[in-house]
Amino acid sequence: MKYYPEIDGFRAIAVLLVIAYHYFPSFAPNGFLGVDIFFVISGFVISGSLFNYSSELTHREIIAKFYAKRFRRILPALIGCALFSTLALVVLTIRPSRDAFLTGGAALFGLSNIVLFEQNADYFALSSQINAFTHTWSLGVEEQFYLIFPLLGLSIGVFGASRRQVSNAALSILLCLALLSFVSYAWMASANSVAAFYLSPFRFWELLIGCIAFLVHQSKYQVTWPKALDSLILAVLAICVFWKADFPVTQVALTCFCTALLLLSITNNGLLGWKIFLNAKPINYIGRISYSLYLYHWPIQVISVVTIGNSPQAFLIALCLSFLLAITSYHLIEIPFRRPSSKRSDSKYIAISLVLSSYVGVFVAIAGPKAAERMPWTVFDSVGVVPHKPWDVIPCHGAVRIAAASDPLSECLGFGPNLLPADIFLLGDSHAAQLTFPLKEITDELGSSLYFINTDREGDFPFIFLAQREAPWGPALSRTLQNVDSGDTLVLAFHRGHLNAKRDMHLDVSADTSPNSKSENLGHNLERLAHELVAREVRLILVLDTPLLSYITQVETCALQVRLWGTTACTVSKQQDLRTRSRQQTSFEAVAAKFENMVTIVDPADVFFANGNNFNPIAEDGSYRMIDWNHLSQREAHLLAPLFRTALSKDQSHR
Repeated sequence: MKYYPEIDGFRAIAVLLVIAYHYFPSFAPNGFLGVDIFFVISGFVISGSLFNYSSELTHREIIAKFYAKRFRRILPALIGCALFSTLALVVLTIRPSRDAFLTGGAALFGLSNIVLFEQNADYFALSSQINAFTHTWSLGVEEQFYLIFPLLGLSIGVFGASRRQVSNAALSILLCLALLSFVSYAWMASANSVAAFYLSPFRFWELLIGCIAFLVHQSKYQVTWPKALDSLILAVLAICVFWKADFPVTQVALTCFCTALLLLSITNNGLLGWKIFLNAKPINYIGRISYSLYLYHWPIQVISVVTIGNSPQAFLIALCLSFLLAITSYHLIEIPFRRPSSKRSDSKYIAISLVLSSYVGVFVAIAGPKAAERMPWTVFDSVGVVPHKPWDVIPCHGAVRIAAASDPLSECLGFGPNLLPADIFLLGDSHAAQLTFPLKEITDELGSSLYFINTDREGDFPFIFLAQREAPWGPALSRTLQNVDSGDTLVLAFHRGHLNAKRDMHLDVSADTSPNSKSENLGHNLERLAHELVAREVRLILVLDTPLLSYITQVETCALQVRLWGTTACTVSKQQDLRTRSRQQTSFEAVAAKFENMVTIVDPADVFFANGNNFNPIAEDGSYRMIDWNHLSQREAHLLAPLFRTALSKDQSHR
């Protein structure tokens, strides 16, 4: 295919959108659509590559040459990035996720998108944000498409024919396949958004749009339009990228369609003045290094977040390093390996590439986590940052411990009413688990018992209370209601993020904090529960959420920043923290107002923001007040005991 420098300009736009979304999301709220632009460009370019192979070549020779070219294009830079990122994770971070190494290893087999789907790793959720190889999902989609599309194209006569004419039948088949894939994607986006995002069948339509655009360009159908309309197409594309709206399927479809039209315009000498921008040397160069830049920008950001922080200054450093590594990779790895060797046949090159990528993939997936566990030295050690002390074992907390019990509900919540007052039953998620420390302190003083379980199941509290308006109690709460006596107390606590769009992220200043369906369901179900408890003379304590750090990171990162800069970006303001938990607080206060004598709210902010407007996870003596971005340290949790004593005394005074 003829080289069009404007296509490199589009690649530059695509990669810069993705980087802007990851580094500065407020600037390009839909910058992730840059990947969709890449898909269309890839479909367009590989169709051109396949179309230009000599008609004298056999199908086998065409396939061998195509795969060899793809391997030279993709694998060397990917292997280099995978090895660099693995080493960086081992040396520069504490406790890197095993899932990250597994994803990185799978990327060398072109399967990282499938692994991420199996991990149920929502691209926009926590687990994906701390996985240094999440971004390789798109390579998996492309590589799976590259495996299938040449075979399809040859079988329907699009490529390798003696006549350079695309048949109507071939175009019709590709168009039908694209429509089928798109309809499947549109349906799956609501049925299973993770599958729609990661799995190839629901993404192939994007690459097929690029393929169809190229084949239309080569066909007898010369699609043209007034060149002035190019600006309108670009405007629609810009709106899709920069206008935050709740129509993801529509925006993805418009983005892909507009990209295909602009590629056709390029090949038809359109775009008028926009060519000047796309052909500008800096933009064109970024387009040429876009693959390496895409590979490195994400792991560098992830490592930055867990070391020097997520401040604009930190991200600027990370961005500069990403460009430096991309330039190095492009000139020292990409360019040399793209040149075919006259000493080695395409088949031998494919075989060697497969063996090498398999070896590196297995090495990253297996040796990476083992090296991280046994690494005798990290950057944290060099400045005296020590790992946090984990919680003491909490019985009945976590799927592993619960699975080991023969009858977890009985073992955790008791075998029936004991007719003794002042017992405390605690239900919730891991944010309830941290309250076992102060509550056990209190029950030991009272000579009563503490019962706790965290099943972490969708059919139990708190999840079922958020999902349904007339929710069943669920196994744990049902057993609790069977076992409580008059004078006992039920304590409920859970992560405030379950009521927001993103669990572990603070709400933006402009974000809507009004009640939503989940918070309304919660309030209604808590009111039903309160009626039930009042009838049994059982008190209810609702615990507002404990602090959530300003961003997702390890607490050791916060300590490292204090050592390096004397301050940390982990600190969260009281105003921000209370804003993010506002839906939870509104629901709790509405219930407490209706059952003034039997429902009490405990607010940890009274303790953790008592001495100022900010919460720093690193104490003045350097100790850790949290064990991660959303759980208190054991010592810090004990500071809540006085609040519970007051709440219990208040409730008791009304009896």
